[in-house]
Amino acid sequence: MGGITRQVPLLVFSVLTGIGIHATFLAMSMKGMPTSLGVELLFAVIVVVSLVLSWLYVREVKEQRAGCLLNRGGNKDEHTRRLRK
Repeated sequence: MGGITRQVPLLVFSVLTGIGIHATFLAMSMKGMPTSLGVELLFAVIVVVSLVLSWLYVREVKEQRAGCLLNRGGNKDEHTRRLRK
C-alpha cells in the first residue's frame, strides 16, 4: 500500500495540470489561435483516468479503515474519540 500512497499526489497533480492546460486551450481558441484537438483529447483522457484512480483509491482506503474498525470490535465513535485525545 505504501507505493500506491505515493502515487496519489501525482494523480492529483495530473488532474490539476490537465485542467490548467485545458483552460489555456480554451483561452487560445477564444482569441482565435489554433489548437490541436488530438492534444486536447489526450489531456482529457489523462485527467479522467487520474480522477477515477484517485476516487478508487480513496474509496478503498475508506473501506479498509471501516473494516479495520469492525475487526477490532470497536465502533467508529470510539475510534474518533481516541484519535482526538
